[in-house]
Amino acid sequence: MKPACLILSIVLFLSCTKQEAPATEPELTYLESVCNYDGCSIPYCYALLNPQENRNPVVVLVLHGGPLKGNDNRKQLEEPATGIIASYLSEKGIAAVLLAPHCPERDNGGRLMNWVKLSGVLHELVLKYKTDDKISAYIFGASIGGVGTWNMLSTYPGLFAGAMPCASGPSGCNPENVALTRLYTVMGTDDTWAVLEKIQMQSFLDSVSEAGGTYRFDVGQGWDHETTCRESFTEERLDWVFENN
Repeated sequence: MKPACLILSIVLFLSCTKQEAPATEPELTYLESVCNYDGCSIPYCYALLNPQENRNPVVVLVLHGGPLKGNDNRKQLEEPATGIIASYLSEKGIAAVLLAPHCPERDNGGRLMNWVKLSGVLHELVLKYKTDDKISAYIFGASIGGVGTWNMLSTYPGLFAGAMPCASGPSGCNPENVALTRLYTVMGTDDTWAVLEKIQMQSFLDSVSEAGGTYRFDVGQGWDHETTCRESFTEERLDWVFENN
């Protein structure tokens, strides 16, 4: 065989036997919108995951932490829980609309804002997508997002089928109201931001249990605030929260 023919044969052989690179999953696309309620408005991003015919998607609300507040309606997508939960829903094939609202740093009067102050507009946002009582809604949050999650469970009892407030405590919440939602909460032993002591948390959860609620409570040994916000949302815990889907 002539050298040129030999080279051509090798090239053709390699072309026929080359392994195709595995296809990568398309990047999740978030759209932007604004929710208005009672003179208050918040921007939010949303994404539809695993759409299915003849089945309404569950509503999943994720509240970000304090450092991500501001006026950039994409910044909240940097919250660790958002990406973790989006990946979880995609991998499990759960049809869902994922809502990621963005908390402004201050209101028009210059006052500092937080999720507790925005509870009314968050409720309106959930109802915008939870158009039927048969549609389940879930809420997640850590740090101030966790505070907002506790507050939503207490202020709007029964709105959510499952919840996961982490790195935060239920100060001022009504345990009878919280008991209407399946609850998983996580705190860290070295979290100096979430000042509620473990014994106070357990006392509150005991009241939730007495009211007929279902909960799980984990404590991350050696976890500081940032670690608790980042590591709480494991597959095992999310499986428990989404058990009925």
